[in-house]
Amino acid sequence: MNVTVFLPEELADNWGTLFGTRPATISFDVKALDAHEIPEIHFVLNNGATYFNYVVSVHNRLGRSQTSADGWQRFSIKWRATWSDETARRNGWKPNVEHARWSEVIKNPQHSCLVVVGKESGQGD
Repeated sequence: MNVTVFLPEELADNWGTLFGTRPATISFDVKALDAHEIPEIHFVLNNGATYFNYVVSVHNRLGRSQTSADGWQRFSIKWRATWSDETARRNGWKPNVEHARWSEVIKNPQHSCLVVVGKESGQGD
């Protein structure tokens, strides 16, 4: 079970202009429902040609997959519009191809989405 949430169209503009160039965070709350677990969450910034993906490992935070018993959990991702490609990579952002440029993705993020990767409880990692 994967749930993908596409961010509002208003966010498909130069993030340096929209949010400034200081250090920032992308924060969101996630809750596992019913008999599902959440081992990881992906946040993708895509300019239509290339993208950068950040993977949040829930295991790093809770020591295991998130379950419905955990309730809502807040996660945050660091980012900065003025980072170099190497700085973005060092901060956990992974490009889909070697020639992806952080500055180009931030300048024109045509698609931004949050993907919650889930599985039925007890299905293993």
